[in-house]
Amino acid sequence: MSAAVTAAATANGGLPVVNPPREVLRWVQSLDLAYSVKNVRRDFSNGFLVAEIFSRYYAKDVQMHSFDNGQSTKAKKDNWAQLIKVFRKIGLSEIVSEQEAHWIASLEEGAAVTFLIRAYETLTQRKLSLATKPPTLTKEPGYLRDNSVAKVRKAMQHNALEEGYNMQKSSKILASVLNEHERDLQEERFVDPERYSVAGGNSVANRSQSSVSAKRSIASSKEDIPVVTAKEIQVRQLDRNQPPRRDVGATNHHRHASPSNSPGKDGSLSPRPVSPSGSDKVIAVPRSLSTDRGDVSVASDRMGSVGSQGRLAPVSNTLPPSAALHSQSTPSLLPENTLSLLNACISRIMNGNTLSTWSSRTDPFTNFLTAVEVLANGARDVDEVVADTLREIENAAPMLADACAVTPKQFWKVSDLFCTVIVRAPFESQSYRTGVAAFKTIGRAITARDPFSSLALFMDFSMFKLAATTTRHAQKRLGILQLLHAFAPSDPESHVQCIKRLQGIIPQLPDFIACLNILALQEESLSELLLDLYAYYTTIGLSQPSPKIRAGSIAMLRALLPEGESVVAKNLRHLEQAIDGAHCWWEERAQLVALAAQFLTLQAKRARSQDDDSGGHSDGRRASAAAPSSNQESEEAAAGVRCAKRVLASLMGSIEDDNAAQWLWTAQQLSGALGYQEDVDQLFLAALEHLSPEDLRFTLGLQKATDDDDAADGSGGGSSSGAGASRRISLPSCTGVPYELKPAARHWHVLSAARMIETLSRREGLDRLSALQLQVLYAAVRSRAESGAGGEPRLTEAWVEVFQRVKDFVFVGVCDPQTIVAALGLLSAFMLHSELRETVLQDARFVGLFRLLYGGESGLSTEDASACQFIFEAALRDMYRAGKPFDKAVHQALAQFSKSTPAVFSSAPTLQRLLKEVSS
Repeated sequence: MSAAVTAAATANGGLPVVNPPREVLRWVQSLDLAYSVKNVRRDFSNGFLVAEIFSRYYAKDVQMHSFDNGQSTKAKKDNWAQLIKVFRKIGLSEIVSEQEAHWIASLEEGAAVTFLIRAYETLTQRKLSLATKPPTLTKEPGYLRDNSVAKVRKAMQHNALEEGYNMQKSSKILASVLNEHERDLQEERFVDPERYSVAGGNSVANRSQSSVSAKRSIASSKEDIPVVTAKEIQVRQLDRNQPPRRDVGATNHHRHASPSNSPGKDGSLSPRPVSPSGSDKVIAVPRSLSTDRGDVSVASDRMGSVGSQGRLAPVSNTLPPSAALHSQSTPSLLPENTLSLLNACISRIMNGNTLSTWSSRTDPFTNFLTAVEVLANGARDVDEVVADTLREIENAAPMLADACAVTPKQFWKVSDLFCTVIVRAPFESQSYRTGVAAFKTIGRAITARDPFSSLALFMDFSMFKLAATTTRHAQKRLGILQLLHAFAPSDPESHVQCIKRLQGIIPQLPDFIACLNILALQEESLSELLLDLYAYYTTIGLSQPSPKIRAGSIAMLRALLPEGESVVAKNLRHLEQAIDGAHCWWEERAQLVALAAQFLTLQAKRARSQDDDSGGHSDGRRASAAAPSSNQESEEAAAGVRCAKRVLASLMGSIEDDNAAQWLWTAQQLSGALGYQEDVDQLFLAALEHLSPEDLRFTLGLQKATDDDDAADGSGGGSSSGAGASRRISLPSCTGVPYELKPAARHWHVLSAARMIETLSRREGLDRLSALQLQVLYAAVRSRAESGAGGEPRLTEAWVEVFQRVKDFVFVGVCDPQTIVAALGLLSAFMLHSELRETVLQDARFVGLFRLLYGGESGLSTEDASACQFIFEAALRDMYRAGKPFDKAVHQALAQFSKSTPAVFSSAPTLQRLLKEVSS
């Protein structure tokens, strides 16, 4: 924000600047715009006038024919999106942000004027000195404030421009605005109760009199604040172990019979309902301090502590947000019993029609447990009904959390139900997955309401029931430990307590190390204490003779990166000396490969982050690895890199050639470190050479979404190139975390992969690239071309430089049946997604391809030549269908070949038909 705008806003009491200065208006009028500005907020909302103003200063960069002078949501979005791109291009990206553009398009008060002042100072290089008036201390009258209808209209207009707008989102916006308006009204009732009081015959006169009294009290000297005395009433203590009575008639009878309803001296006392905490006192407070919902807990909270004589502390002038929320969320009675809630949810799904084992003689809770036992015995027909019931229970998570927060006894039934599902339901069933998800939702809700006791609830009433399943069933271990974190606050100190309490429940070291590995993988941040705790158990696990414990410890080391880089570097040297790759257990080998490759990937990201082309990242993000803070740490990192490469070389030398799973795993892990050092690149290519053609396509992301493997995955989220597909190795895991394979396109730095192939071709003096090298190059280029967005070329100048150095190899690859698909894919990608455009087809070497393929100069057999000709002609048709200017370039190439070598062209009938097609 400019200095002038900041000063004006400060002097205006923090309010936005609504009217532009005269100097700015004269400047706008001098530009001779398409139409005069009458309302700044409305006229500048669609961005058309903004584009016209900047076109006066940057005529080459702002093309007015691409802007729409309309007021529709689409026109506003398109215009401001183009303007933001223009501002970035001309070096004025700070003049407006996307959020500010959204505010201007939403007619937010003061947004357009603020931007206009900033644009004036930027374009004219003049500084405004705005004359400001002192802020007024008077309160805004009630009749000038927005009512609920006006607030809803503004909110809907402001959010209509957001992406993904639908009716569901509209209803949420409406509810949030109305709730906020209700809280504002409640706050106003506390601050100015006389304004809303209707006692007496003449409310206006009373209000005027009260306002005069208020003014006199303010003008008078300091006086003691009056203390309100509340009447203390003795009531019988409720038994918290019994469910609350839900009989409305009995409740109303008790309310009328209660002595707390007897009026005081002023006849304005209302009873305070029984709080969930089970307090044995009911404090009567003035009705003017109670909410319109009959819940005065907010007022009592605001007034502070109650003394022994019933004297209340002074009332604050502001209502805390937590109290306002409490006034809406706290019910007037105890929360409903959890068993009643569970029975209601179960009854809505399960009955005699949907469940054959349903019995009307037992309650729904027991019927549900019976259905789970039937599912555990192999009857999969009840799986869907049980899963639907669990989803219905998940929808009631807020009410269940409210009930569980009252007393631990309420949590027993919830814990019994979900522990039965997790223990008894088969791991492959839908009920198990839904049960874990629903219990996590309830755990998060309980943690949000009572973060101090949620972990104790789960550990005392649930985890001890799940301990045996955690120990014996490795596949269910992941879901159970996710529940542990769901019932714990997200701070590292709480996670330390999770580990300490878990150790008392699972004393066996192999199972405990496996659990720690899963918990480490779920950590979002590691404090120094938490890192030391994981490192301590890692050291213990690596010294054990059991290969399962060592494999789990190595997997835990992976989860400590990047915070625990020094810990990993030290343990890598220890592992290199202690483990022989030839006699290493397969899971130890897999975890060691992943650890060494992940360490090298971290170093590669750090090296690229220092001086790298941001367009080379496959996901558009820069590496976040922090540089070593000292020379000692740098030396440790360098030693760790050397050790990691030796570990990888040793382990890869011991993998059998036909072990496809381990070669796939190794290639995937190494893909993130490409371009870091030449020997790392060589290890990656060596791993690829051991893959079958099908596995190679999967690893490079060249597998189509219609392939059988992708359909078998059930991932359902792949792109057209198959880069979104995933595959799991069908091998057991001692930690319980499955081994999932993903294409290298998700991990590698695509520009580094392309430069790796270019460096290999130049250093080794090759006359052609192998099929594997061309496929790697094509996969990297294709991954970059498909990840871009917008109208700018996705293959930037750095990519064009790589292509210029390897294009001779690419043209040669067109004449090989094993590499023609990758070579033509490279030519098409640089033609469509780089600045080269049609010049790729106008290259003399491209015209020479016709002579090699159809003139018999390629040395191919008749069968191979026919196959290459068919693929080449199909590619020409695709290039022609891409439209201008590629259609003209294809036609010129065919016409030039027909004129330069008419004898060869006359012997190629397929080319003659193709020329007729493009000519017509």
